[in-house]
Amino acid sequence: VFAAHLHAFAFIAFAISEATKFTGREHLFDRVSAIMAFVFAVYALRAFRNVFGGGWPMTIGKAAGIGVVYLVASVPAFFGIMLWASWR
Repeated sequence: VFAAHLHAFAFIAFAISEATKFTGREHLFDRVSAIMAFVFAVYALRAFRNVFGGGWPMTIGKAAGIGVVYLVASVPAFFGIMLWASWR
């Protein structure tokens, strides 16, 4: 449930930054994207701390570990999906 909640927040935050592309102002998109990335990082760390407990160093360590596992799992999955889609 926590992962779904965090992914939903990420979708909303990054959808807002992507929506600024429609303004045609590249500098606005750059600024909003940076702000949304920062907001997501802060939100994710605070959410990790509230859900899993512990101090900030432990929370940052856990988040980094989860991020590495997520990266290791998702990159091969994305490449596999791309290969599968290109062969169809």
